[in-house]
Amino acid sequence: METRKREPSKWIFSRELRDSIIEEPAEDEGRGKPFVITPLGTRVKRVLFVGNVASVNDEGTITKVTFSDPTGSFYLSIFKESQFPTSRVIPDTFSEGQCMIVVGRLSTFKSQDGRVFFNVNPELARDSDPRVMKYWVSRAAHIARRKSLAIREAMKSESATAENLMSLGYTAEESECALRAVRGYPNYNYQQLMESIEGSSASSEANIEVEQLKGQVYAYIKENDKDGKGCLYEDILSFVKTVGKDQAVLDQVLNALGSAGEIYESALKRFKII
Repeated sequence: METRKREPSKWIFSRELRDSIIEEPAEDEGRGKPFVITPLGTRVKRVLFVGNVASVNDEGTITKVTFSDPTGSFYLSIFKESQFPTSRVIPDTFSEGQCMIVVGRLSTFKSQDGRVFFNVNPELARDSDPRVMKYWVSRAAHIARRKSLAIREAMKSESATAENLMSLGYTAEESECALRAVRGYPNYNYQQLMESIEGSSASSEANIEVEQLKGQVYAYIKENDKDGKGCLYEDILSFVKTVGKDQAVLDQVLNALGSAGEIYESALKRFKII
């Protein structure tokens, strides 16, 4: 009996998936789900992404989880173990605010007005952290950037071929993706997509700095509030500079800790642990 090869998981942002409108039937008709063709020409059945759990809703036989990445949201559906005893992912795995890496299969359905909606059935879900998120964002942005450049080249000629694009240094996959994109999305606004992705990559760098520094600043305030009145802003800033960060990052950290209810400003420019 021939073993069916599992489709590789694609590293894509939620924005790229959300803007997809094309489905391609599976080669073995009647068996398996169709491929989704994204605006960047990505031919995808399975995705790999890193994101934060935005919401968890238990609806009885199914738990629905919303994940946020820097460009939007992924939506997961996890059926109860009693329905799928062999499932490796259980609803209790997820909690709001948690950073996780997820691999899963895409499911699609169309509304009456023709819009396509996507859902991910998770095959694997594991705890992650800001460093992994930074790596995923950076690599996914690089993949998208290469594909967008290949699409730009393919648009220059009506007779563009994969061989032409490969001769310019693009991989076979990037070349095929470019040709699919040109055929399927002739009027798509690639500038908006790439601005969203490039912006997410830049903001991710800043968010990583904040997340890495939050614990250090919290610990510093807790350990150095000797008189119970809180720590002076200037003293915290001096500490932050010793670890290579600047005032702008410190202000973001203090705002984040304050919004989370972990510190408060006990007096002007003086901060105290709650």
